[in-house]
Amino acid sequence: MKQDYHNTHLGDISINNDVIKNIAFKAAIEVGGICATDMGYFGKIVNKLTRKGAAAHDVKLEFPSETEVKIILRLTIGYGINIPEAASTVQENVKSAVEHMTGLTVNEVIVKITGMRDQKEAEK
Repeated sequence: MKQDYHNTHLGDISINNDVIKNIAFKAAIEVGGICATDMGYFGKIVNKLTRKGAAAHDVKLEFPSETEVKIILRLTIGYGINIPEAASTVQENVKSAVEHMTGLTVNEVIVKITGMRDQKEAEK
């Protein structure tokens, strides 16, 4: 992504990709029964060493243009949750949050459910 995507009469505004990833990730896990993927022991150590959160691991961004973004999320869902309903809600939440907070146009939100947890674990 071109970092300076928005110009104003006062100067350029840029948003780091990690900020966009965090917005998308937080909007996704607000949906009941949705949680981050289990990165395992090694993934958690790497995240601690690099000081990157789960969003860096679970969210990918693609930029078809300077003002458009495609978001790909890897998420875990709680057992018993209706996957199509929850994934659709995630798509809506992510699109709304990213567009509202960044001014970018979200042209696609791809949700990949890569794991399942007991419902009690997913609600933590």
